[in-house]
Amino acid sequence: MSRKILVTISDHPGKSVLINEICAAWTENDRIYSLSKSKKEPVIENISVPMEAVTIPTGKNEAEIWEIFDTIYAIFQEEDEVTIDISSCPRIVEMLISSLLQYAKFLKNIRVKGIYCGRTGHSGKHAHINLTAFSDIQDWSIAANDFVNFGNSKKLNNLTKAHLAPILKASHGHNEIAERLRELNNHIENLSLNIITNRGRSLMEGHNSHQILEILDHLEQHLIEPLNPILFKIKTSVREIHKGKNDKKNMLSAVQWCIDKLLIQEGFTLLQEGIISHFLEDYNNKIKRDFASAYLNHRFREDFNTGLFSEVEMAVTNELQGYFETLPHINEWSHLFAQITNIRNDINHGGMTDSAIQSNRFEIKLKELYEKTKELLKLNPVDNS
Repeated sequence: MSRKILVTISDHPGKSVLINEICAAWTENDRIYSLSKSKKEPVIENISVPMEAVTIPTGKNEAEIWEIFDTIYAIFQEEDEVTIDISSCPRIVEMLISSLLQYAKFLKNIRVKGIYCGRTGHSGKHAHINLTAFSDIQDWSIAANDFVNFGNSKKLNNLTKAHLAPILKASHGHNEIAERLRELNNHIENLSLNIITNRGRSLMEGHNSHQILEILDHLEQHLIEPLNPILFKIKTSVREIHKGKNDKKNMLSAVQWCIDKLLIQEGFTLLQEGIISHFLEDYNNKIKRDFASAYLNHRFREDFNTGLFSEVEMAVTNELQGYFETLPHINEWSHLFAQITNIRNDINHGGMTDSAIQSNRFEIKLKELYEKTKELLKLNPVDNS
């Protein structure tokens, strides 16, 4: 069971107004930690939550700064719900908090419930400024980075669900912006999964990428300003894939996405299957796909027409063979396709083939073969979509 903790860092132990505001309903499972350079025990009234006094140095040198970092980090337990009060803490601790919390989010899976900084106004009244949004922005940035640079939507998916759940619950599912964000999250997750599982038909249909772009266009006008550049990065990344709805070019454009994100196995599969789809009007016809693959792989074999297909299949594909024979640069396409097939087989067979190549060559070969594909597409722009 996760616990709630309040970490108050101050030269005046036990003076945090937040203790009474936030911890009143907490249980004995929860904790308050009062950190200061003073060794005096804090005195808190009307609160039954256990409190621990922790002494920290002033941070006058690098060794003391690291000691402060280690001391606060050691307080956190796995999956703690953390509230931080830096109202009266040393300036060096204010600078540490952002990095420290990100570090603990990653290593101990803590959840930051609040970051507060108290200030006294001109009237003498003390108020707390909620800085939690700045921690949230860091989370969104890291999650968006995972998706844009690595094609992994997991953090973005979890973060969105965590933020939207209380909003949708309170509004009974009628908060329009939250609902649109949930839709966006679902489409991003589906697009990511479609690429890493090589769902060519879904990519060519382009439904998820189209919806992502459409929703982002709408949301930019309704979110806090710092989020817009993050969403713009996501939009730019998705736009590189999306050439249109029901467009075969989506499948080949996704290869560049795979190259950029080091999705090597996925890239070779989408490249090979994308080339087959490029040449076929009825690209969902299995017999035609099998024929196109065999033709491009083996057209130079003397027994090509006799040993690869049944009489029924040959009756379906005779016309298709004639079509391929008349295509410009068919020899180059065939040599290219055979190279892609050999490397894809090498990967799929776990490098257990006699012609297995070194692991550091796959990225280079994918880039080379994709560039050659783009060159041939310009010379042979068949489009049956």
